[in-house]
Amino acid sequence: MPKVTAEQDGAAVATVRAAKPQVTLDRLRMGGPDIQGTVGNAVIRLSEVDVEAAQPGAPFVATGTVVAQRLDLRVPDPVEPIGIVADTLDADLIGTRFAFPSGRVLIEGGVALDSKALVVSIYRVPQGGAPAPPPIRIFAARFAGQVPRLVVDDSRATGTKVKVATPLLTLDRFRMEAPVRPEQTVQVAAPALTLRRVDVDVIDADILEVSGRGDVAAPDMTVAMASKSNFGTAPQGQIGELDLNLQRFSYREVGENKGFGMQGRIGVNALQAELPAAQGRVATDRVTLSGLKLDVADLDFVKGSERPTWRADVALALKALTASTARPMPISGSVADISLSRLAASSDRRFALDSLTVGRFDAALSPPPRPAGSASPEPAPAAAAGDGAGSWPPADLPTVRIGRIALVDGGQITLRDPGVSPPVTARLAVDLLLLENVDTTDPQARSELRLQARLDDSAISVRGWAEAFQPKPSLSLQAGIDALRLPTLSPYFGPAMGLHIFRGNPTAGATATVTAGQLEGELRARLTDVRLADRADGTGMQFSPTDRRAAQHDDPPARRQRRFHRRPAAGQRRHPVTRLQLCRCDLGIAAEGGAGAGQLTCSLRLLRLGAGHRRGNRTRGHHRDGSVIAL
Repeated sequence: MPKVTAEQDGAAVATVRAAKPQVTLDRLRMGGPDIQGTVGNAVIRLSEVDVEAAQPGAPFVATGTVVAQRLDLRVPDPVEPIGIVADTLDADLIGTRFAFPSGRVLIEGGVALDSKALVVSIYRVPQGGAPAPPPIRIFAARFAGQVPRLVVDDSRATGTKVKVATPLLTLDRFRMEAPVRPEQTVQVAAPALTLRRVDVDVIDADILEVSGRGDVAAPDMTVAMASKSNFGTAPQGQIGELDLNLQRFSYREVGENKGFGMQGRIGVNALQAELPAAQGRVATDRVTLSGLKLDVADLDFVKGSERPTWRADVALALKALTASTARPMPISGSVADISLSRLAASSDRRFALDSLTVGRFDAALSPPPRPAGSASPEPAPAAAAGDGAGSWPPADLPTVRIGRIALVDGGQITLRDPGVSPPVTARLAVDLLLLENVDTTDPQARSELRLQARLDDSAISVRGWAEAFQPKPSLSLQAGIDALRLPTLSPYFGPAMGLHIFRGNPTAGATATVTAGQLEGELRARLTDVRLADRADGTGMQFSPTDRRAAQHDDPPARRQRRFHRRPAAGQRRHPVTRLQLCRCDLGIAAEGGAGAGQLTCSLRLLRLGAGHRRGNRTRGHHRDGSVIAL
């Protein structure tokens, strides 16, 4: 039986209490300004309900259950109406308070939900006669969880405010479709999605604000980009064991400005992504990583009518990364044990890196075939100096701070180039790479560099320091290369000179010191066991002796001059074919102080030069030997 009580002076004027009421509804149709649509049938069983009849909107507090079937509802909104479709909805009300004053809906309390075959659609009302964009759709075979704290304040005059706090929500066979461009939609799917410790505030009025915190976990997730115009060429991705801890997140829309921010951790056990090959390509771009841990201390992005602004402060640990691409050339590589202690960057050209270490890397690349007769691009003209040339620091100098970048276990890059003649296979092995203390804001910062590498069997070393960010930089550098194999470089430099380099091993060492803009240095180079010959394909320049008859009337040094000229076209007179063998060449250059101060020493030993005319596979002509030529 209902119980009615009345009170005065500060208390409710009238209270109506009913015990265990039950209401059954069939084919319910709603058409009000706050909610519209239909419900196939609903059964409402309340264990207790209190009605505050004297308050505006007649609020009531209910405890009990609501079971509804075949829901097709729509929440009207002038900008983003929402559609809700479900086969069944079970809701347990836990002292939930409802009020419906004029033009307003108020809900506060706790609720437990269990819905099956749920579809939520968020529509965008077209503006300015533009076509309506596709809606955002969220699908779940089952959506269940407890919401002990729920506050909804929906007012046609002031907008909507929602507060939600829940310890656990689960979505089975979750799927989301969200448009990113007029003809592209991102699709996210997971067999199970779990939300824990979620606390979210939403304000949807003149501005849209979403903020809160929470954890998201999924044992397996797929991400795909669906495109109408390029069907079958959209990116695809697979994520294994996603663990997202959002200590803080926010989204804001004000007019044309949209902003996003977050703080938290992202963990991914495995990720595979690929971009299927477009027309004319057979290879697929792929990326695979494992053991990703990303700590986001701060992330903020704002996009509007002006240039986007952003800032980020992150740390990263990655166990392994492999990637392959065919653009702009076939490249594949792998990296292991990446550790980035802190990276801070912003859109106002500020960058700071505390430490980056890489365990090991391997890479391989293969340049595409070169078109026949392709010419090297002309060098770009030097930019004219502006009015501010010579001032320090330059106005466009970014703020960059790097504490340490190190390669711990070495790595290698393999080059396979079948498009040159002869084909080239070379390997650059990096044994040590260390860069420390780079700071563009501190003129006294001394940056240090160490590099130890091997090009095939040739050792390369670089070591030095620089105080680079001051009006007159200072540096000290030592570099060396040991027994570099010239035939590896012949296919790239030989055509321009018209030469084949069959043998040759240069060894060089250099030291340089710059103090207050003054250069002092020394270069020592030795070239041994060199054998050259002009190219049989007739490309580039030919190396041949100066005409003997002209040389007979010159001074003795002229007898050793050589000149370069183009091979004649078909039908023109043949020039001599040249072969050169050099046992050893020593070169020394020393520079001190300003320009023009220094010395040059050079010696040639066991120089053998042969020239003649080519006929078929034979060459006939003369040879000239020289023991030592010194300059």
